[in-house]
Amino acid sequence: MKAKVHKKPQSKHNPAAKSASSVAKPRLPLVIAISTFALLVAAYFTVSGMMEQYSKVYNTLMEWTISYHLTGEQADRIRQIELRFHRYGIPFIRRESGKPGENDAHHLEISRVMNPEDGAHFLEAMSANSGRH
Repeated sequence: MKAKVHKKPQSKHNPAAKSASSVAKPRLPLVIAISTFALLVAAYFTVSGMMEQYSKVYNTLMEWTISYHLTGEQADRIRQIELRFHRYGIPFIRRESGKPGENDAHHLEISRVMNPEDGAHFLEAMSANSGRH
């Protein structure tokens, strides 16, 4: 006959008695706090980047409104062209400029919204600035 092996009941203070879920519970608030902080930081930088982008477009349009005598309707139309071309409002995929042919087409599209004389001055200014605006 085999001898029975008596198992000792595990103590509450015995570390081996703790289950994996009881070890994870104290870490859960820390993980949540760190995740929340990281999300808030990411949201802050995303929103501030978007605000910076819109601010650049606004300032550029204010300069152009004075320089090229833009009406409110023309400024709104050019704003849409700028947002679409430079992908403003999408902070992770915006572009400062495109390829030379794309930039020329972009400037031509903007100049066509302006009065003919102002559009010609705009195209001259863009070619003098190497396409930067």
